[in-house]
Amino acid sequence: TRCTFTASNTTAYETEKEMLWYGGILAVAGTTATITDSTFVGGVARYGGAIGTCSSKAVVNISDTSFSGGNGWYGGAIGASLGKVNAENCTFADSTAVYGGAVAACEGGAVALTDCAITDATSTTRGGALYVYAGSPANSIEMTNTTVTGCSSKQGGALAVHGKGNVTINGGDIWGRGWDNWTLITRVP
Repeated sequence: TRCTFTASNTTAYETEKEMLWYGGILAVAGTTATITDSTFVGGVARYGGAIGTCSSKAVVNISDTSFSGGNGWYGGAIGASLGKVNAENCTFADSTAVYGGAVAACEGGAVALTDCAITDATSTTRGGALYVYAGSPANSIEMTNTTVTGCSSKQGGALAVHGKGNVTINGGDIWGRGWDNWTLITRVP
């Protein structure tokens, strides 16, 4: 509660093999972590520039927290690879990733965003703000009253869903721009 986490390593890498695997600032495996009223600045990792889950038993509950400047291969701020991330009343700004500029759910991961705001996130490939990877119907992102603005990507300026991933949207505003200047949401076979 009420912590500021600033990554000392903010270098973006050219290949995913050069990165930390999970969470540039915090990796959660096999336990429940609760984060309240905190700030995450920077962070670089393959799954989640700031926070990454790496176990089906990992649960991260986050509230009233801000994320900025993270860089990941999957998820500039949060990468749920296995495990579950619940974020409420959080802000995500200025993060980048290859897949999911701010948030990615893959390999059995799930993310629930409630009353959150994602701004100015960028993906170089898919999902300017959010990315759900194929392979399992368990991969999911649920958004409730969440706003996405100013995000961009080659495919899915706001959101990209790859294969069997699931997305549920309940209210909120979603705006994003694909490199073709019109793609908001993309489903990739």
